[in-house]
Amino acid sequence: MSKISGKIFAAVLAAAMVFGMSSCGKNGGGQVPEIGSDGKKTVSAYALYMDDGLKKDVSDFNRKNTEYKVEVTEYGKDFPDDPLTRLNNDIIAGKIPDVIILHPYMPVDSYISKGFLADLYGFMDNDEVVSRTDYLESVMKAYETNGSLYELAPSFSVNTLAGKASLAGNNSGWTVDEFIDFADENPDKNIIGGEFTVNISSAEFFSSVVSLCYENFIDRGTGKCSFATEDFVGLMEFADRFPSEIDLEQINANSNSYWNDYYEAYRDGETLLKICSIGNFDSIRIMEKQTFTTPVALKGYPGAAGNGAVLDAHFELVIAAKASNPDGAWEFLKYFLSDEYQDNYAKNDSERFPIKVSAVEKAAEASKEMPYYEDDNGRKVYEQKTVWNGISAVNIGINTDEDIQKVLDFINSTQNISRYNSGINNIISEEAATYFSGKKSAKEAAEVIQNRVQNYLDENR
Repeated sequence: MSKISGKIFAAVLAAAMVFGMSSCGKNGGGQVPEIGSDGKKTVSAYALYMDDGLKKDVSDFNRKNTEYKVEVTEYGKDFPDDPLTRLNNDIIAGKIPDVIILHPYMPVDSYISKGFLADLYGFMDNDEVVSRTDYLESVMKAYETNGSLYELAPSFSVNTLAGKASLAGNNSGWTVDEFIDFADENPDKNIIGGEFTVNISSAEFFSSVVSLCYENFIDRGTGKCSFATEDFVGLMEFADRFPSEIDLEQINANSNSYWNDYYEAYRDGETLLKICSIGNFDSIRIMEKQTFTTPVALKGYPGAAGNGAVLDAHFELVIAAKASNPDGAWEFLKYFLSDEYQDNYAKNDSERFPIKVSAVEKAAEASKEMPYYEDDNGRKVYEQKTVWNGISAVNIGINTDEDIQKVLDFINSTQNISRYNSGINNIISEEAATYFSGKKSAKEAAEVIQNRVQNYLDENR
């Protein structure tokens, strides 16, 4: 958060919330929702950035809803110099939106601790159409803070480390020591590869550990961190084993055989683990047929709770506790919970899971079907499900009930969410650099990180 310190933002936001709570009635600041020229009540929304998909969602809602119209202030477009500071300044000035479309750079934990966000369970429990039980309980639980749900993630994927079960073992999740022992047992191998490379840099590994395993080191509920630990020190020291950077020029020089070499490294065991995203019911089968050509284990990130995997939302939505139009805000969020919206992720080619149980069930059933097209006579002509492995097309087949249950069990056992806080990540990057450059030991750097991050967290609560 630039130009406005975390301490100043937290203090002024707290004061603004106290003022708002003491002077408002049922609606936010006692304000009456604006009525547009079309007769619809305005729902104000803040966003740092809007992709084409979100813009279409807003447009669809506005076209179909007869009572409300969402108007979005996109700060990255209107104030590209420093959008987050501009957005926070507006909040501090009392310009409270009804809805915020969260971006990873936003200080959502601070928003929650200051009482700025409404508990969405309250809206759900008072709604005649929406019920908590209609949605994946494990995902909702993962996004809770102290039993309340402040963030709505309409869709998600699951990030994890995957490898051959014969090499990495069948069990999900592992301690930092187990992970390091696994690496020590394979000193001549690339331990982790990325989406496009068979090895990753030290910065890429360490960044993944910090941002994807956020809750392993920071308790959102208490605001306490734990970086001065053996686990964090061990991961920092392990990161130093990776190359400082990946030679992309060399990769491009071998572009003619690149994809064959890439998949061959995983098939032959030269690269043992892959950073991957599980986003549909075919994801695991593709890795088993295309990448590793053998049963895989979803190992997760070292030291992370549960199965070590991390839920990653495409975007999240929140409602301000003092929204001037809470009913309209909830109607907007309900659009993303509807069958119409959720069923968009019930297709074979989706890269994200829906959160509604009925849509998940449809996605599961779709994964059991062969793709087909209809000929001129309306008859279904079935085709094979294939993926490219660098040499040829590989038939991945269709899912069985056992395959589907494996994916569901994996989702339901995932306890962590992906969280990125630019202030915290900057602190960690700055201090970790003192270790990687040899100026401090890993333990010394971790102790400074602990003190600085805890101060940051205290200032923003």
